[in-house]
Amino acid sequence: MKKTLYREPLTAAEIELHSNNYENETPAVYVGTYGKYNDGSLDGMWVDLSTFDAYEDFLEFCERLHADDPDPELMFQDFECFPREYYGESHLEFNAIKEWYELGEDEREAFEAYMGYEGEDATIEKFHECYQGKWDSPEDFAENLYLEIYGHEIPDFLQGYIDWSAVWRNLDTAGDYFESDGYIFSRY
Repeated sequence: MKKTLYREPLTAAEIELHSNNYENETPAVYVGTYGKYNDGSLDGMWVDLSTFDAYEDFLEFCERLHADDPDPELMFQDFECFPREYYGESHLEFNAIKEWYELGEDEREAFEAYMGYEGEDATIEKFHECYQGKWDSPEDFAENLYLEIYGHEIPDFLQGYIDWSAVWRNLDTAGDYFESDGYIFSRY
């Protein structure tokens, strides 16, 4: 039985351009449709999100991928290489995924630690405002912060007597800073 095409199908070049080949570490989703899934078919494709500039272009590609479906209700059946918080079976936080992917690898790890603490309130913009870096310990951060700010006021012979873990506890409990997976963030 010949399939009826309801929109222009994709060319081989378009499929190759947007296909995720598992060798690159780029954000990707497996795109099928609810109709095909309900009929017992997993017909679809892994699509590389980093090859699209706009969500609308991605959706158009997906609809053309399923040109044989009269009204393709897209189903994102799986995802990889981006935070779970941006994934939904019927919708993606495309702009957030693009922003996340544009971060460097170290920043992505730090952002994931930030998301682990802040949850749904975490945004890339807030992350950039709050990120203080990765430290060997919160106490090292506290020492560095205080010596930068007050170092000229603290005599050298007294610096060895300061309990930096107590200073960190004060910064943390006062609500000024928090630590997540070795990364330090300000709360303001």
